[in-house]
Amino acid sequence: MHHEFFHIIDFASFGYERDAEWETLNAPGMTYDPVAATAAGHGPSSDITHPAGGFLTRYSMANSREDKAELFSNLMFNDLQARELIKRDKLLAAKVALLKARLLKFCPELDDGFWARAIQF
Repeated sequence: MHHEFFHIIDFASFGYERDAEWETLNAPGMTYDPVAATAAGHGPSSDITHPAGGFLTRYSMANSREDKAELFSNLMFNDLQARELIKRDKLLAAKVALLKARLLKFCPELDDGFWARAIQF
């Protein structure tokens, strides 16, 4: 649910255009690959596998829209495994910082206090 909800926020903010700013946070030379990201045998998008630096799930490697939605949904779900990966992966941490900054502009209630409360559950 959170993944799809984020697509609404993202569309309202950016439309369906490529997010060049987001893509600069990927490792040099990394390109999104929708075919490989959704190939059979990789499991559902919610499985945290950390397939590469800067990515929580294989599905997040499809394109910048799915990358942002996967990260948002795991932040909202307060997944301990995701939080631990974000602490160790500088690329993921940079994406979280940009995502939170954008969300704060979209909705001022999504401030640091909101995120502090979100991890208490």
